[in-house]
Amino acid sequence: MSEHPLSRRDALAAMAAGAGVVLSGCGPSGDGGGAEGAAGGGGATAGGAGDAAPAAWVKDASPFVQHGTNLETRLADLDGLLTPNDLFFVRNHAPTPMIDPASYRLAVGGPGAERQVELSLDELRALPSHTLISYIE
Repeated sequence: MSEHPLSRRDALAAMAAGAGVVLSGCGPSGDGGGAEGAAGGGGATAGGAGDAAPAAWVKDASPFVQHGTNLETRLADLDGLLTPNDLFFVRNHAPTPMIDPASYRLAVGGPGAERQVELSLDELRALPSHTLISYIE
């Protein structure tokens, strides 16, 4: 065990920052169409089963190579060492969940936590963001 264990507050801040990074990188791009496989097509959209438009965090699949629910960046589109957010790949093992942003809540808790914390999507977005450059294999 480490001499300086990660506090619950630091763990929550790191998870929230990670969620914010993920959401900011998956913002709307293009015409919003073509996200069928990566968006989990066939599921309900954020506004309900009858809506045709995908949620804001569902990427337009057209610039990518699509493999089921995964989107792979085309090598020809990459320039330099850093991948821009709009070209960042999508790796899923299941369809993208379609939620209602107004009622969505993220619950953080578990063994060792004094209490469970619930955050709305707006509360997650209001948290400070952090930029981290890292290598993803």
